[in-house]
Amino acid sequence: MSEMERIKAVRLRLPKEISSMKFRNEKYDCDDDIQEYLDRPEFSDIIDWKKPGKFMSSYGASLIKVNGDWQSLHEYYIDFLLDRGWDEAGEFTKSRELTDNELVKYIPKFKAFFEAVKLPCPELSKETIRVVEYCYYNGSDAPVCFDTTTDPFYDEV
Repeated sequence: MSEMERIKAVRLRLPKEISSMKFRNEKYDCDDDIQEYLDRPEFSDIIDWKKPGKFMSSYGASLIKVNGDWQSLHEYYIDFLLDRGWDEAGEFTKSRELTDNELVKYIPKFKAFFEAVKLPCPELSKETIRVVEYCYYNGSDAPVCFDTTTDPFYDEV
């Protein structure tokens, strides 16, 4: 059954050179994409989308307007799950940069992750990692949630 799911995570946006990689799957004689690769059983000790303190591969999809035309935006992420729950508040997305202390805490975790899954480690910095929190109807794709924005609600009136 689908419900409103809330996720809070430290998120790394995967660069295209990693998110577009293909991985040979000898068992099924095909190529896996990044999410299929990370779902392999050999990574189950480090990746678990249900447990805070573990990593998960994540995917966001949104519609954006480019030159007057609607286009689909797809992004892949690696999330270090901080909290997960069910919410009645409706859909929302929030994002912010990490503090210096948070960078010191989480960069080593991401480096260890990439070593464990045998992938090249991308740049890890304030520009590439965010704290995100979002709530979405989990019967659909999760929203794209990475770029920090300012909410006009908090502007002076």
